[in-house]
Amino acid sequence: MSGLLEKVFLLGLGAVALTEEKARAFADELVEKGEARREQREGIVADLLSASKKGKAELERLVSEAVSKALAKVNVAKADEVASLKKELAALKKKLEG
Repeated sequence: MSGLLEKVFLLGLGAVALTEEKARAFADELVEKGEARREQREGIVADLLSASKKGKAELERLVSEAVSKALAKVNVAKADEVASLKKELAALKKKLEG
């Protein structure tokens, strides 16, 4: 089965967006080519979907990390920092008006 997972990862980002329908079609193709037995089909589908889910999570982590690094470089304020500044500004306005 590990060789099969390697094939999926070689499909590139397509593996990240793998649907159950595509996984079943791929498993059927392997069975037709004699690279897998019909009894293995559901296991292959489960392995493909699991690999896809892990790939998607890893891609999301990498993108999030890259975006965070890029924002840090351009010195952009985070949402919680902006919210904190808004609260401080509101408090200062209240003092000035009161």
